[in-house]
Amino acid sequence: MNVIAETATVYRGGGRRWFSVKAACRAEARARLKVDCECDYVDHEGYGREHLHCSRHDPDRYPKIVRRLTRLYIVAWRGLSENPSDPKEAAK
Repeated sequence: MNVIAETATVYRGGGRRWFSVKAACRAEARARLKVDCECDYVDHEGYGREHLHCSRHDPDRYPKIVRRLTRLYIVAWRGLSENPSDPKEAAK
């Protein structure tokens, strides 16, 4: 039988589990941008709907904002992992 159980480190971000810190931070950045989203739709009377972008989801700016937030979340995560808040962990 080729099925085996393994343990792996997973990181949570954006409501899911990820295998890398970068993916978890990217998901968290995208989820953070969706919280304050003001995007809207226009209904064209049977001809479909048109998506109106808010300032956060502008197609030219959105990838840059996500990359910047991802970098900030990674730096924050590294700072937390290097400086544990538990004094017992810091004493080791």
